[in-house]
Amino acid sequence: MSMDYLRAEHYGKCHRPVKDCSPLANRIYQVIRFDPMTTGELRKEMDMTHRPERAKFDRALLELQITLNIVRRNSLEDEKDTWVLFSDQYLDIVRSHGG
Repeated sequence: MSMDYLRAEHYGKCHRPVKDCSPLANRIYQVIRFDPMTTGELRKEMDMTHRPERAKFDRALLELQITLNIVRRNSLEDEKDTWVLFSDQYLDIVRSHGG
């Protein structure tokens, strides 16, 4: 997806405030807000490494991605997926939508 399309079309249609997401998604967001983490680190931090917690965690992480609240950081230094706030990665897009 191009940055122009993300800015002009996709963000406005798909973004949902984190406060409207599930309670678990909100908790995950608050952890990432202060410290970008890999999926494994985040699971450990949230104490959700075993079933059925692991499945709940995966759904909440996906919810945050779909609602454009978190993204994988674009950095060559990251060996594993590292999650950051969408607004930290794409501040200009968030600002262009009044965020």
